[in-house]
Amino acid sequence: MSKRKVEEKDEIVEYKPKRAIEELDGTKQLTELVNETFIITDVKFYETPSYTIAKVEVEGKGAYRTTSGVLIKQLKEIKELIKQGKKVKVTLTKVKKYYTFY
Repeated sequence: MSKRKVEEKDEIVEYKPKRAIEELDGTKQLTELVNETFIITDVKFYETPSYTIAKVEVEGKGAYRTTSGVLIKQLKEIKELIKQGKKVKVTLTKVKKYYTFY
């Protein structure tokens, strides 16, 4: 084995994970709006290797994000309504350990 191969094998590098999506910088967690009623004006989905992230635009409040599977499923339905030119009014609630729209 050459000296060069040994040096490469023993090289130490620093690992820093990349942020999932830079477009989510500055967004807050959607769960901050629990027990509030608000209007969703837009929804975008981002896929990572292990989960889906939703970016939700809330009228008058800005952008929020969530990885909740229950909310993602509901947000996909809401996105279809938004595509029809509608704004969607929801109330975010917590049922046991899950968040959901009512």
